[in-house]
Amino acid sequence: MLSSSVAKSTFDNLFSTEAIEFADWRNRYPDSDIFDGEPSYHDIVQGGGETCYIMAALGAVAEHPEMLKSIFLTNTDNAAGIYALRFFIRGKPWVVAIDAQMVAYKDTLKGLYFA
Repeated sequence: MLSSSVAKSTFDNLFSTEAIEFADWRNRYPDSDIFDGEPSYHDIVQGGGETCYIMAALGAVAEHPEMLKSIFLTNTDNAAGIYALRFFIRGKPWVVAIDAQMVAYKDTLKGLYFA
């Protein structure tokens, strides 16, 4: 079992601003697209961003690939890096614009922080 000081040090190293940054996913993964084939719950990998609730929800939706794809109104890459997503809240559609910036580990071998 780790001592509390070792555990705290490990936590601080993983989640400090020195370890993470905003990065354009298109630069990190230049050969990828929004959807590389059919989405699957097997695509989900939990990172360090404490976003398991989002990952679980996306995994459930991924059981229905067409439903997951329908969330993305912008389903191809674009030069601006702006993507429109549609969510339904209490039965009403809400369109949200996001950009290509994702929280990522500075160590590129670790990949994205949240996923």
